[in-house]
Amino acid sequence: MWVLGTQYGAGREYAQMQINQRGEQTENLFDLRYGGLLKAQAADLYTKAISPDGRLNRQNISTSMLRVSDLGVIGVERGARTRVHVFMNMPAANHDTRLDEERRVATLEFEWSGTTETRMQNITYKTQNVIGDGDVILTLVTESKDVQAYFSGLYVAIYAKA
Repeated sequence: MWVLGTQYGAGREYAQMQINQRGEQTENLFDLRYGGLLKAQAADLYTKAISPDGRLNRQNISTSMLRVSDLGVIGVERGARTRVHVFMNMPAANHDTRLDEERRVATLEFEWSGTTETRMQNITYKTQNVIGDGDVILTLVTESKDVQAYFSGLYVAIYAKA
């Protein structure tokens, strides 16, 4: 009731109602929302930083999920396989970055059907090892400079013991 009476806007719905305030929850959800990239703005590289709630303690992370909503690509023929690599806290990641880099938290590999699809991947282990105390930076890199990606939403949901 305190949150409903004192907090307004997106902070109330997306953060405060998902975090343990006074012992009422056993796990907190830190929902990091990175926004989208319109098809007209499709790019081979995308980087954005989000500041999570200060109560996020990386030692308490139990699960971390990456979700890319309505992911599409330009420069890939229908039926061809493509990959989009996701790096955490490595804003300088690019097409030359080694794939065995520790901060590559996910590779979304899929056959392009010509229709956008939502992709999800469990990134718990990688998140526990590469997340820091400050901003959480995500960088998406397509498999080549000739391929551009677009999506309606990029999210990381981090569950941590309260």
